[in-house]
Amino acid sequence: MRFESINLEAYGHFTDFSLDFNQHHGFHILYGPNEAGKSTILRSITNLLYGFPQQTQDAFQYTNQQLRVGGVLRNSRNESLAFVRRKGLKNTVLNLESQPIDDHFIHNFLAGLSKAQFLNMFALDHERLREGGESLLLSEDNANENLFSAASGISTLRQVLTGLDDQMRELYLKGGSKPEINHALKEEKEINQLIKNNQLNQRDWIAIEQTYLNAQTQLSQLKDALKSLKIKELKFKRLEQTLPKVAERQKLIAKLSGMEAVPLLPIDTPRQRVEYTKLKQEAVNQLDNCEIELKQIEAEIMRIDIPEAIIKHTVLIEELNRELKTYQGQKKEYPILINKLTDIEQHLYTLLKALDPTQKTLTAIENYRIPVEDERMIRSLSHTFPQVNQALEQANKQVKILDAELKKQENVLAQLGAVADFSALERNLKQAREEGKLEQLISQAKLDLEQLEGEIANKIGQLSLWSGTEEQLSKLNIPNLPTTIKKYEERILALQQRQHNNKLAIESVEQDIAMRTTRIREIEAAVSIPTEQELFSLRQYRDQSWLLIKKQLNHQVVSDAELQQFSHAESLETIFEASMNKADQSADTMRQEAERLGERNKLTIDIQAGTDKLAQLKQKDQQYTNELQACEHDWKTEWAEAEIEPLTPTEMFDWLKRYDKIVELTFEKHNKIKKLHHLEQLNETLQTMLKQELSRFIEVPNATSLSHLMDEADRIIKDLLAKVSDRKHVFSRINSINEEQDQALFEQQAAKKKLEEWYENWSVSLTKANLDQSVSPLIITELLEHYRHCVNKYDEMRQTRVQATELKKQLTNFKKRAEPLITIANVHGELSGADLMVDYCYQKLNSAKKDQEQLAVLKKQREMIIYNEESTNQTIDKAEQGLNQLMTQAGCSTIEELEAIELKSRQKMQLHEELVLIEKQLVEWGNGLSLDEILAEAGRTTYEEAHSELTTIDFEINRLDNERSTLEQNYGAIKRDYNDKVTGTNVEALKATEEKQALLAKIEQLTDQYIRYRLAVVLLKRGIEHYREQNQNPIISRASMLFQRLTLGSFNSITIDFDEKDQPILQGVRDNGGRVMLSGMSDGTLDQLYLALRIASIEKYVNENEPIPFIVDDILVHFDDQRSKETLKILFELSKQTQVIFFTHHTRMLALMGDSVDQQAYQEIELRQPLYSLKREDK
Repeated sequence: MRFESINLEAYGHFTDFSLDFNQHHGFHILYGPNEAGKSTILRSITNLLYGFPQQTQDAFQYTNQQLRVGGVLRNSRNESLAFVRRKGLKNTVLNLESQPIDDHFIHNFLAGLSKAQFLNMFALDHERLREGGESLLLSEDNANENLFSAASGISTLRQVLTGLDDQMRELYLKGGSKPEINHALKEEKEINQLIKNNQLNQRDWIAIEQTYLNAQTQLSQLKDALKSLKIKELKFKRLEQTLPKVAERQKLIAKLSGMEAVPLLPIDTPRQRVEYTKLKQEAVNQLDNCEIELKQIEAEIMRIDIPEAIIKHTVLIEELNRELKTYQGQKKEYPILINKLTDIEQHLYTLLKALDPTQKTLTAIENYRIPVEDERMIRSLSHTFPQVNQALEQANKQVKILDAELKKQENVLAQLGAVADFSALERNLKQAREEGKLEQLISQAKLDLEQLEGEIANKIGQLSLWSGTEEQLSKLNIPNLPTTIKKYEERILALQQRQHNNKLAIESVEQDIAMRTTRIREIEAAVSIPTEQELFSLRQYRDQSWLLIKKQLNHQVVSDAELQQFSHAESLETIFEASMNKADQSADTMRQEAERLGERNKLTIDIQAGTDKLAQLKQKDQQYTNELQACEHDWKTEWAEAEIEPLTPTEMFDWLKRYDKIVELTFEKHNKIKKLHHLEQLNETLQTMLKQELSRFIEVPNATSLSHLMDEADRIIKDLLAKVSDRKHVFSRINSINEEQDQALFEQQAAKKKLEEWYENWSVSLTKANLDQSVSPLIITELLEHYRHCVNKYDEMRQTRVQATELKKQLTNFKKRAEPLITIANVHGELSGADLMVDYCYQKLNSAKKDQEQLAVLKKQREMIIYNEESTNQTIDKAEQGLNQLMTQAGCSTIEELEAIELKSRQKMQLHEELVLIEKQLVEWGNGLSLDEILAEAGRTTYEEAHSELTTIDFEINRLDNERSTLEQNYGAIKRDYNDKVTGTNVEALKATEEKQALLAKIEQLTDQYIRYRLAVVLLKRGIEHYREQNQNPIISRASMLFQRLTLGSFNSITIDFDEKDQPILQGVRDNGGRVMLSGMSDGTLDQLYLALRIASIEKYVNENEPIPFIVDDILVHFDDQRSKETLKILFELSKQTQVIFFTHHTRMLALMGDSVDQQAYQEIELRQPLYSLKREDK
């Protein structure tokens, strides 16, 4: 799959921004400055493929509902998909017609790749690259994790595994006590013991429960009898209440039967009667007021008089009034124009006389009117004359100057002479300079070597456990360090820690035994509690004495020895009674002190268990001591071959560091000696070469230093280069003068030709304008200005005359149109001037219009009053109809009769309400009986019978209440005994059982968590191992080649080795076969190793699955130029298998890419900084 295009229709600050990826290229580099939107585009890719997140930072210019990003995808089967993604909860994928389509179309193109897999495997930026390098270092001891982390892009794999292990240890640890499951199991064991100690004896439980249930049954039967009497009592109390009300109901029914002829009027009949009467009276009053107002309006209408003649000529008056101000202005302007015309004519005669005294008429001025084109030509020629003339003079002068300069430069060239070849001397000097200051380097190398030898000797003298020479030390057979030292150190420290923990355990057990022993003494000191054995002996003694008594009662023979054993001069009955009392007293004491007795027994058992555990711990302590001695012996054996008596492993770590430093310094010493010999040979070679070349130019002494020879060579080369430069400069100047001379001659001829053309054009232009040929070009401009001024004044005169004529015509026309107003307004001789007459008529017109408006208002008021009169008459009719209807309902013909019937109807209604209220009370007192049932019940019993029955029931209830009180007291005592002996005894067991259930639920929950974490670790490790088995060889092989290129040959390959624990580890291999652990690599090298593994994994994936574009964001910010070039080449090679989109804001990447790959083979896309354009709808 690849992107054909991405369109940010409404996303972030982008509006209809499209990225089109050339389908003929697989590598696309997108570059632009900061704030150009690179990060926004990267987010849009993920949102396009997998949808918008619930919270997005790109909805600041557009709302969530407006966000849109589209694109076109194409898969390896050449199928394409064009769609748009919107933000929402459903139907977020749309086709180009904005119709919803199913998400599975996109999933098919992605071959089921999830969002997390896409971001981890196919998206890489600098931060993820750095995290990947760090993850390799964290998982240095496990190559499987390294391969899986790089392939999946999960850079926190080790942290995930470590976190799961930590969470498991927090839940459960074998032999631990603090983890949650361990602690919960311990609590569960203690609760089980508590439940066992608090369980009740079964026979006691049955006896107590039977007594309690019998008392409960008797009390329940007595309560049932009382309940039955209470129900009977309730019935007769109800009759006592209802019988008086039933009698009252009968009286109300009798009263209502006497008022059957009275009609029941509606409750609001009085209110309606009053309202209709009032409405009628108000309408009559309003009708009188309307008559008065109508007469007043008619009088006002008769007083208004409208001048019809003025109204008829409204249009004319208004038109003249609009033109009035214009007329008055024109009337003032006309004499001014006449005066201006006279002044212009006088000025023109003066100008004409100055130009040509012979001319007498103003029409002669037309002869001075020169065509514009001719005038423009004359002025142009007069302006260019000084320039053309000056150009010829300058060209003549420049030809003379260049001739003199050419002769001077030819003389200088002859004086410089030829230059000998010195290229070989330059090469030798350059080679000497490239080698640097050899003499200083040689001196410094000798000084460094001397200091290094002194440092080695000093460090050997300071090295403890050794007194040999440097050579002997270098051949010393040291054990396999530091791995061996670390192994012994961990082993000894582990044994010491175990022994220390064991000793702490011994101390803890001893303290626990002492504490429990002290507690037993405290219990025994507080009260004397017989033991089980003592109680058994007392009961055995009691039973033996009873057997003797039983024999005597059965007339069996009892020997004196048996009697002597028990009697001790006392009677057998007395002894039996005393033994029985003593045994019962001991049993009672043990029951009373059961808690202390249980505690003493538990303490005794715990002391015995602690004693056994103490013996085991002391045996373990001796075992640890033996193992430590054996380990120390093995440690010394490791150093026996080197004849060194070792210190502790920790101290030998420091000794080893000093030893390694000496070996390192010795190796450095040999390198410095080789380097010194090389420098001396190179110095001698360079001196020979320089002497040989310098002898061609100067005489060179035999005894001289390389620096002196280099200085002489540099001086000679500088002199020769200066001479070459001078000759080159002179040659260049001569060529330049020749070119300038040709140009000057050309310009001289051109200037002459241009001046001749000017004279010809000048003559033609004067002839066309009827001007004298002798007029100088220097004064022609002034003469033309005089002509122009005269003509302009002549034109102004003619225009002013036309304006005066037109103005006079308009004044005459206004007066003529105003003449009809004299007759209309009847103002003959009273007003002078047309403007005053128009103003008078306009005022009259406005007054007439106001009278018309007032007349219209009065007529409208008259119509309204007439309408109100009609409406008032209708109201009177409506009120009378209402009153008639009320009287019809009451069956009367006058208002007075209606009022009397209203009073009787209200009385009848009150009786009905009282009857309903009584019946409602009867139903409420009936305890659920209906009214008919209540009336029937009352009919069967008199009030006296009900009262007598109540007295009898009350006596019986009092008797049963006394009996119940006595029974409840007895039941209370039995219940308390039940709660104390049964429920009270088991309350601790019940609480403990509840606690146990809660604890078991907690253990189940914690166990589920532990199993999930354990399964997660197992499945993840098996997945890692499976991935290694399937992919290790091809990925390691390909990653080795990529790693060799990315490190520019610093490493030759990578390999899988095994550490001392037989765990596979990843290592880098140098050209000489040396292997480097990941911890020995720099941060940059680790990043390059991670990148090599990542690219190798991507290549394998795209070869076996649908290719997915690889999105890269500025991963080369910390790579140097050479490594950046090589990385770009590798990414370009990857783009032949799957699309690669490379984002950067460093223009240096463009130059490096151009140096690495043909520019025609990839696509460059520039992201310009946006201007934050308007929204699409605002556009």
